[in-house]
Amino acid sequence: MARTRTLGIIAAVVILAFAVPWASADTLIGITAPAGIDDVVWSQLGELSSANGEYYLPVDATSAYYGDVVTSKQQVYLFQNNSKGYWGGNFYPGEYVIEGSSPLTLTFNLGLAEVGAQIQMNGTGNFTASISAYDGSTLLGTYSEAGFASKADNGSAIFIGLEDATGFDITSVAFSATGGVGGVAIGTLNLQPDPPGQPDPFGPSPVSEPSSLLMLGTGLVGVAGALRRRFIP
Repeated sequence: MARTRTLGIIAAVVILAFAVPWASADTLIGITAPAGIDDVVWSQLGELSSANGEYYLPVDATSAYYGDVVTSKQQVYLFQNNSKGYWGGNFYPGEYVIEGSSPLTLTFNLGLAEVGAQIQMNGTGNFTASISAYDGSTLLGTYSEAGFASKADNGSAIFIGLEDATGFDITSVAFSATGGVGGVAIGTLNLQPDPPGQPDPFGPSPVSEPSSLLMLGTGLVGVAGALRRRFIP
C-alpha cells in the first residue's frame, strides 16, 4: 500500500512538472497617459500640399528613437491641427494627426509592450474610444474610454492605450470610436519597444526552460528508482 501511494505521488509531480507553460499569458492594462519611451510623429509622412491634407496609402512611418516601423494599409488623411490642413480639434496646436475610418489599424515590425495615442472623432460631441491589441491574429485585450471632441486646440483630447505588463507581444493595434460623427483621428503615437541592451522595463515573469524541465524530469526518475529499491522486499 505504501509503495502504491508513493508511486502515485511521483506520477502526480511528474504531470505537474511537465504541465508548466512555456510562456505566461499576457496581462494587458488600459492606460490614459503616455508610458512608452518612443514616439511616432506623423509629420514625417510628408508635406501638406492643400487645405484638405495629404492622402496616404499606406502609412509607413518610423519612430523617433529606436526605428520601429509602423504601417497601415488603409486610407488615411494627414492633417495639422488648427493650422495647415484645417483639422479643428482638441489636439495640441499645430500637431500632425492622421484620420481614417474606424477602426484605424496600425501594425509594427516588432513586438511592443505599450501603444497609445490621443484620439478624437471628426465631429464635435461625446464619443467612446477603444483600442484593441493583437499578437498576430490573436486578440490580447481591449480598453475603452469616454471622450469629448471639440475645437479647443489645447491638447485636451483623451489619451488611450494598452500596456502589455508581461512582455513585448503587441504586434498591431486597432483604434476605434463610436457614438460621435465622422472618422477617427489620432495624434502622436507613443510606443514602448524592447530597447537593445536594456532590461525589460515591465519585468516579464520568468518561465521554465526545456533544459530545466529535463533536469527536473531526470531527477524525478532517479527518485522513483531509489524509492522502488526501498520498497522491493
